[in-house]
Amino acid sequence: MKNKYREILWLFRVIQPFGMPLIKLSLMGSFLSLVGVGIAIISKGMIDSAVDGYLEQAVWAGIIFVLLILLQVCIRAFLTILTARTKTIIQNTLQIKIYKCLMNASWKNYSKYHSGDLMTRMTSDIKIISDNIVTIIPDIISLGVGLTAAFIVLFYFDDNLAILAFVMILAALVLNRLFGQRIKFAHSQIQDREGVYRGITHETLMHMLLLKSFCREENVLSQISQAQETRKEWILKKNILSALGRSLLVLGYWSGYFLAFYWGVSGLYAGTISFGTMAAFLQLVGQVQGPVIGLAYTYPQMIATLASAERILEIEEIPPDVSISQANEGKSGSFVRAGLEMVDVSFSYREDQPLLSHINLQIPPGEVVALTGASGSGKSTLIQLILALLTPDKGEVLLVDEYGKRWKANAKTRSVIAYVPQGNSLISGTILDNILMGNPKASVDEISEAVKQSDAWEFIKKLPEGFMTKVGEKGVGLSEGQAQRIAITRALVKHAPFLILDEATSWLGMESNRKVIETLRNLDPPRTCIIVTHQERTIKACDRIFLLQNGKLYT
Repeated sequence: MKNKYREILWLFRVIQPFGMPLIKLSLMGSFLSLVGVGIAIISKGMIDSAVDGYLEQAVWAGIIFVLLILLQVCIRAFLTILTARTKTIIQNTLQIKIYKCLMNASWKNYSKYHSGDLMTRMTSDIKIISDNIVTIIPDIISLGVGLTAAFIVLFYFDDNLAILAFVMILAALVLNRLFGQRIKFAHSQIQDREGVYRGITHETLMHMLLLKSFCREENVLSQISQAQETRKEWILKKNILSALGRSLLVLGYWSGYFLAFYWGVSGLYAGTISFGTMAAFLQLVGQVQGPVIGLAYTYPQMIATLASAERILEIEEIPPDVSISQANEGKSGSFVRAGLEMVDVSFSYREDQPLLSHINLQIPPGEVVALTGASGSGKSTLIQLILALLTPDKGEVLLVDEYGKRWKANAKTRSVIAYVPQGNSLISGTILDNILMGNPKASVDEISEAVKQSDAWEFIKKLPEGFMTKVGEKGVGLSEGQAQRIAITRALVKHAPFLILDEATSWLGMESNRKVIETLRNLDPPRTCIIVTHQERTIKACDRIFLLQNGKLYT
């Protein structure tokens, strides 16, 4: 129950900024409910007037009847437009909010989630929440208004029957609620399985070349089919539970309707009521029971909303990047040159398995060093500590400016570091788009200089569209060496005083590799550079070599 209240409070916070649109939707829905009750009353007068021979009164009642129908149609059309607009605004707002949480989340915690699961939460779960917020709240209010009005009028005709019909539906509604927790659990399972399914499809589409090269098409299709089958089973379970609950309400509805019909027939036979009264009475019974049925159909939506809210809350509660809170406390410094110090740094992903132990490192501004070591020795982890993506268990990572002042590595000190990650890191778009990611304000001269420094100019100028040449996801359309040169260009246009190249020259030829290393050594002002590499020619071109082995750093 505590978790449910937590989710409800979160939903209330989400709703607050959209109070006015929701009030408008609720008022229009309530007005439509009252119009429905009015139609029942007008139909009684129209029928009774016609039966009694009062033709003029019947005509006027018919005109009012038609006008009310037209009014309903117009309001429903406007209601549909406003509902769609409000849903879209809430969905967009929530997606930006959650995306911001993911952007600010600590890398260690963020990386625990599969991208497919995150995509499901960002799309499907948020859509469920936004759609149901806009639907459920106005529906509950308008159904409540319609139920109250219809019950009052029905009570006026026959109090006992009105109460009996209401009690029967209410009993069925209570029984329906018993399915609530099971429906919520089933919904959570469906969303989890949706995340698994999206994760498999996302990865297979990303690595199609690898799958084809290993002839794993049939295996992948089997995995996707299995994921679909598991998802289908939970969808069926949820729908069975929902159908059982709704069936109870439908039985209650028809029981009440049968009582009303029996009452009307008996009254007509005894001559105690008119045909118009019976017609109105049957409509009013529907007006009483209809909202209750509507609420019953809304209940599974409410459960689904709470379940999706729980999944979004989990994302909101991912611990933020510690460095962000540190960075917000003060400045990051104004670096023209930048050095690095690591003081007794230790780090582990698991307490019983230390990866880095008591690392001490000093790199003065302007020095070019090589970092090498076996695969899995912790080189990438060391880089992530420098970038403040990870926080050391012990010790400090410090950036040192040209005056010798030390700054603790945090989110803001990343602005003085240009990073070329391992592997192909290009995005879909033009070559220029990829370069400008390093510095959106880079001038034409700055870009031209950077592409020459990275030895990328020769191949770019030969392309039919030059800088405007479009590349696919992961740089499809370019060779690995060309993609690496674009990534190095992207880092150079940032004009950061500290450069990190993680195996960024592994696909370059000897001549290109020589030019890039020579460029890095001759930049003005001098840049501090860490090159993660296993290439002997690159290692020899550096000022110093650091070997990471068994959690220790050796020079």
